[in-house]
Amino acid sequence: MDFIPMHTPVNPLGPNAADQAKRLGEQVPTLNPAKALTQSFSQTLAQVKQSGEGEKASGGKQESEKLMEVSRQFEGLLIHQMLKAMRQTVNKTGLLEGFASQQYEAVLDEELSKEVVQHQSIGLAQTLYDQMSRSLPVL
Repeated sequence: MDFIPMHTPVNPLGPNAADQAKRLGEQVPTLNPAKALTQSFSQTLAQVKQSGEGEKASGGKQESEKLMEVSRQFEGLLIHQMLKAMRQTVNKTGLLEGFASQQYEAVLDEELSKEVVQHQSIGLAQTLYDQMSRSLPVL
C-alpha cells in the first residue's frame, strides 16, 4: 500500500490569517445608518423649505405630503436610535461577535425602524406634522 500525502489546505490570507482578516475588516468603511438617516432627513427638510419659499402657489398638498414624509423620517430616526440603545443593554455572549454581526445589527435596526414607521407608527410623526403644518402657507 502506497502512502499518498494529503495536500495541506492553503489559506489565501497567509499563515497569519486572523491578523490579516482583522486588518481587512478595518479597511472597509463602516456603515452608519443613523448618519444616512440624518442626512436624508436634512435633505428632505431642506427641500420642504425650498419648495415652501419658491412655490407657494404650487399647491399646499405637495408641501403637506413632504412635511408628513419628513415627520415620518424623523420618527424613524428616533426609533432607530432607540433600537440601537436597547441593543447595547443586552449582554453579549461572544458567540456571534464581530464586524459582520455589528453591520447586520445596524442594518436590521434601520430596517425595523422603517417598518415600524410605515405600518405601526408610535404617533410622533403625526404630532410633529400637526405642529409644523401650522406654519405651512394657506392657499
